[in-house]
Amino acid sequence: MSELPAPIRAYIEAYNARDVDGMLACLTEDVRFRNITEGALTVETANRTGFAELARAAVDDKRDSQQKGKAKIAVEELKM
Repeated sequence: MSELPAPIRAYIEAYNARDVDGMLACLTEDVRFRNITEGALTVETANRTGFAELARAAVDDKRDSQQKGKAKIAVEELKM
């Protein structure tokens, strides 16, 4: 994970600590989040507020998921 940029490492650390405010500190207001499971889009948010609601619900559900960093990150350019 040390090969990842500092903001990505900070997000992953906050996620694994269930620190929603820490995750939000790493995101811009126009963040778009998409969860894809087995090739299907299962949830999508279009801004920081939507992401915060989703993240707080996940923490409240006490899900035991963890993220691990990868050396490669894909960033999609959005066409407006």
